[in-house]
Amino acid sequence: IIKRLSGRWVHPDSGRTYHTEYNPPKIAGQDDVTGERLIQRDDDKKETVLERLNVYHQANVPLVTWYQEQAIKGGPLAPRFVHIAGVGEVQEIWARVSAALACV
Repeated sequence: IIKRLSGRWVHPDSGRTYHTEYNPPKIAGQDDVTGERLIQRDDDKKETVLERLNVYHQANVPLVTWYQEQAIKGGPLAPRFVHIAGVGEVQEIWARVSAALACV
């Protein structure tokens, strides 16, 4: 996630986006069309991405843990909890989601 987000660069006037690894400009730091300087938005900087991930984990780990614990306790009103790995091709992930929903 860090590499993917922190590698984004943008041409501010047109909105064209580049990525240092996945879609690099022909000349580093320059827009392919105009030759103008590319910028990195503040929310794409590595430090910002790391902080966003930290906040995400602080907010979500307790919530996920609570749902897991409630599902283990069981009972008529207990939530169902299924962990689905979000790694792979979209079709693979969708198959996992569909299989989990079919068991409801």
